[in-house]
Amino acid sequence: MVEMQRKTQDITLDTYELTNRIEDIRDDLQKLTSMVGRLANSQLSRVQDAVVRTVEDFEEAIRRNPLSALGIALGLGFLVAIFLRR
Repeated sequence: MVEMQRKTQDITLDTYELTNRIEDIRDDLQKLTSMVGRLANSQLSRVQDAVVRTVEDFEEAIRRNPLSALGIALGLGFLVAIFLRR
């Protein structure tokens, strides 16, 4: 009888420990998810800024060298046409 009570207490303690660990893991997972979301938003903002700067650089290059830009555009258009014909 005493042995059975001891086993019941051990099982109760193990269940309590498992419940606490599950709650800890749940909390850690929630923190990790939040952190990943913030990092993803930060990276997205950086990428958007880089794209805007790149587009502005291209626009500036076209304004400085319009004939070169036109030649490049015509050459690329010609190559695309050749590849699409095949």
